[in-house]
Amino acid sequence: MITKDRYRKGDARLAALHAMRDGLRIIQLRFRQDIPDADSAAAQIQLILDHEREIEQALAPDSPIRQLVINHAIGGVTRTITADQVAATLRRLEPRAAEDH
Repeated sequence: MITKDRYRKGDARLAALHAMRDGLRIIQLRFRQDIPDADSAAAQIQLILDHEREIEQALAPDSPIRQLVINHAIGGVTRTITADQVAATLRRLEPRAAEDH
C-alpha cells in the first residue's frame, strides 16, 4: 500500500500493525506542508519513481521490511520498520488497548 497517512494513533494504528504483521507492506510518502505543490500527484509519482529500487526491495517476498518511509524534503528513505519491530510494538501496545476497552 502506498499512502501519505501516518497511522499514528488508536485503532487505525493497531489495524495497520496487525496488517503489517500479517505481511502487508506500507510505503509511506512524506511531504512538507509548507512547500506549495510539494505533495501534488506529479511529486508523489516522481518520489515513487526516484525510489523504485528501495520499494522493490521492500516488497520482495523475503524482505523483513514492513514499512518504508520516503521523505520528499530530503529526497530519501528516512525510516524502515521490520517485521520484528512490528511484533515488538504490538506486544507493547496490545495490553494497553485491552485496558482502554
